[in-house]
Order: sequence, then structure tokens, then C-alpha cells
Amino acid sequence: MDFKDIPFFAPFIDDTDINNFTKALKNTQNISSIDIENRFKELFAVEHCVAVPNISFAIKIALEVYGTKRGDEVMMSVCSPVVLPQAVRHLDCKPVFIDIMIDNYNMDIDKFELYLDENYHKKIKILLWAVMPNILPDIDRLEKICKKYKIKLVKIATNMLGQKQDNIDTPTQKADMFILTINKQLSDKKIADIAFVLTQDETTAQKLYIQKSNGLPMVYQGERELDYLYDVQTVAHDFHIDILSVIYNLSQIEKYEAYMQKRVEIAKIYCEKLRNLKHITIKKFDKNLVYSEFIIEVDKNRDAFARELKTKGITTGLHYIPLHLLSYYKEKYSYKITQYPNALKSFSKILSLPIYENMSYGQVDFVCEQIIKLDAKWI
Repeated sequence: MDFKDIPFFAPFIDDTDINNFTKALKNTQNISSIDIENRFKELFAVEHCVAVPNISFAIKIALEVYGTKRGDEVMMSVCSPVVLPQAVRHLDCKPVFIDIMIDNYNMDIDKFELYLDENYHKKIKILLWAVMPNILPDIDRLEKICKKYKIKLVKIATNMLGQKQDNIDTPTQKADMFILTINKQLSDKKIADIAFVLTQDETTAQKLYIQKSNGLPMVYQGERELDYLYDVQTVAHDFHIDILSVIYNLSQIEKYEAYMQKRVEIAKIYCEKLRNLKHITIKKFDKNLVYSEFIIEVDKNRDAFARELKTKGITTGLHYIPLHLLSYYKEKYSYKITQYPNALKSFSKILSLPIYENMSYGQVDFVCEQIIKLDAKWI
């Protein structure tokens, strides 16, 4: 078996998507971002959904809606996507990092609570909690801590549609706001990227709409209102969604269960074939996870291992480089490399394997074969 190129991720666009594009483009007046927002409200039984062009914009308007000001502090896991602290710094606020748990890649709730016990002050406003695709933490406890200190809890998940915890859809669990995407994206090859901001609070939703709509109040966006009448209530942004992105996401959302099942099947193969290797550690298979990523641990020389896989045509990923190791944050806040020991230990080993809905089972087998061969000779 030989594959010249297995990308880390490739979007799946089928005839259904193409046909939906064609139909909608011939009749664009009947499609708008309201359609995808209503679909999400229905899917998750939430009161409000606001769609914006990407995660970065979603975090930015979430921070603004919650009144985040210069000098405020926003907490997050040290192993968060870089888009989180970047959005915080754009508002001239300070990101505060918390170490991860030693046995998985989510923020350590014990350390989060300890930090607040020892350092809380009124400028700590928000927790941006990036949900990692493995063991899910105790959301009830996290919510209680945030309420105790009057901190807004904003949950963020990418490509985790269908994930449940205690048989409840993750987006409907307790949080002040939930930001998610349904399509995995590579930074330089994005297709119809949309982030969805969900909330049960009407006042928050109205502020979100205004912030993404150039400061125009919602009344001017109604179907029965005159299109040429408008007003501006505040300084805001134009974060509207283009029609093609709406069409693509509407099409993709109808197939998410099949996509999720395919990733679960791939994860099961990985877990069965890669267990008991000498240099590779994997988490136990869990049919209840959606496997938006599949993370293994290489006990030594992780980067060299990844380079060897790349010579075989297999591209891997990394979720995520600890933020305190990145040049800007290390220099800005004088972080020591050893300041977050769990994250540092994890970072030296973790590697994400390709896993996506249009990955063939032959490709999955090839990835496993190459990893097994490498493991046998790894020193």
C-alpha cells in the first residue's frame, strides 16, 4: 500500500454541496445568515445564535459585549489556540494562563480555582475555555467557580458538533456564551469559515448583533422593515456572513452526524492498531467522543518522528504549543519555560494524526502501518 500524500486535513465537498451552491446562487434573495442562525437555535434548543466570519471575530465581539476594557484580565488554558490570547491583546487586555491537567489536555480546574483564591481582583472578567477533544472536564464545577467570582464563562469548541457530556449537547451546557465552528479549517486553506455564538441571554444577544452589524440595532434588520432606513447606536464592526459561506455551512450541518461517525470509526482503528507500541501512547477509545482531533504521544524525539512520517507523505498537526513558549508572550510577560510544567511535559510528546470524514480507510491503514514501522526502529 502506498499513498503519496495524506494531508492533515482536507475539506469534503460533495455533489450535494455543489447543487446547493447552484440553487442558492440562482435565488440569493431567499438566503441570509438568519437561516444558519435559526438552524443552530433549532439544533441546540438555544434562544439566540449570532454568526460571524470566524473564531477571532467571535472572541473579539464577545469580549466587547462583556465590557472588557484596557488592563482587564482574561483567563484561559496555557494550551489554547493562539487566536484566544491574540483577541485579548487586541483590546489591550492581559491573557492569564492556567496549566493543563497531567492526564489530558484540558485546563486544570484545581489550578484555575487556586489561582483565583490567591490572586482574584475585580479586573479578572472572563474565562475563555477552549474545550479539548478528549476527556471533558467537570463543567458544573467550572460554572460554580465562575459564579463565585462573578467571571463570565465563554466556552469555545472547534469542529465538535455532536459532542455530548452526560448525554447533553455540549453547547447547551452551562455557560454564559458558547462559540463553536462546524467545519475544521487550516489557516491557509479556509473554506466558508463561520463561528457561531450561542447564548440564552437576550440582552447579550442584542449586543452581539449590534457589534457585528456596524452598530445598527436589530430593528433595522427585520424582513418587514425598509432596507434604506438605518441608525448607528455604537462603534462596531461589519462582521456579516457572505451568502456562499451560509450555503456551505447549511449543507454541511445536515451531514454532521455521518461525518462524526466516520471520525469515530477512524479513531477506533487508530486505537486498535496503535495500542501496545513501545514509543507511542494513545488514550483509550471512547465511543462518546466526536474525535475532532486524534492525539498521540511520542515518548522521545517527537519532531523527528513527525518528519519521518512526512517523508512517507503523512502530514501531522500539533494541538497546541503552550502559549508561554511563543515569542511574543514569553517576552511580553517574562514567562519561564518551566512555569507551566504539565503543559511543557505534554508539549514535548503530543502529535495529532490525520482524521477527517473523507479520509479513506486505506489511508488510515497506511498511517497505522507507517507508525508501527517507525515505532519498531525508534530509539
